[in-house]
Amino acid sequence: MKPEMSKREKARRAKARGSKTFIAHCEKCGTDRKHYASSVLCVTCEKQRDRRRTEARRQDPELKKKHNDAVHRRYLEDLGKSRERAAATEWRKATKAEKMHAWYEYERQAMQAVYAGLIEAKRGNEPDKMLEKFRQQGDHLIPKVGKGVIDGEEKIVVNGLHTFANLAPLSAVLNQKKGSDFEPDLCRYQKPANRHSGGAWDPELTDEERERIQERWTVEGVPLEESLRTHRDVLDRDARAYEEHLRKTYGMEILVDPAWFECHVLPEWKALEGPRYKGFEEEPDEETVRAFAARNEPRNTTNAV
Repeated sequence: MKPEMSKREKARRAKARGSKTFIAHCEKCGTDRKHYASSVLCVTCEKQRDRRRTEARRQDPELKKKHNDAVHRRYLEDLGKSRERAAATEWRKATKAEKMHAWYEYERQAMQAVYAGLIEAKRGNEPDKMLEKFRQQGDHLIPKVGKGVIDGEEKIVVNGLHTFANLAPLSAVLNQKKGSDFEPDLCRYQKPANRHSGGAWDPELTDEERERIQERWTVEGVPLEESLRTHRDVLDRDARAYEEHLRKTYGMEILVDPAWFECHVLPEWKALEGPRYKGFEEEPDEETVRAFAARNEPRNTTNAV
């Protein structure tokens, strides 16, 4: 009598012919039933076991939460992967690049996490127009095809890379307004990704930041020192995130001068004598405003593009 073929051999042959199941005797239920070629387990028994697990999970809040959290994590991982893949394809088309840069695979997981964390205009699983203004997109800080004015004409001046340092979540509304402009003198995140003078995390204020801090002081009453500390802390947080990424991904260590943490801008912004803010109905003290402007005139610097 010819010996019975083993389940593993049947599974191997089923896979070879492209079938997901095969027929074999199940010792557990005592009948000949379909088995999965991938796991060699009885289809009927596995479905019954899944039903028991589902029922147990419904009865146990802790198990239910654990399961839902795992499902949500997988959803975000898959969402991040698909968004990043689409963005990489779009980058190649826009820049006419035949392939991605050499370190793309090293940074891919970090970029997927950025795309996975984007805020959606949804309440639960349903679109919500009220939340549309909060919807985010993955923005290439230096545009894929950046344009600037040269000799009075708008020309392509830079191609921003699809990299972790050049990627950030941004409001979809602001991203559309930003367009493809490349103005590193005005936008710090279009500067080199470092803490050096003129870099993205140089604590020296841009003109726009200086105006915003002055507005918060004169209109909203927020002390200059508080705004500057917030400014420094945000830059420090972003710089640390990038430096940690380089450390984990490439084994690179970026040494930061301890003097950076003094935030050389802060000593120049010592508390000014006299009233800063008199409420929304009155104008701020004129002498104080002049002193503020005199202390913080823009530096005469040039940035290489």
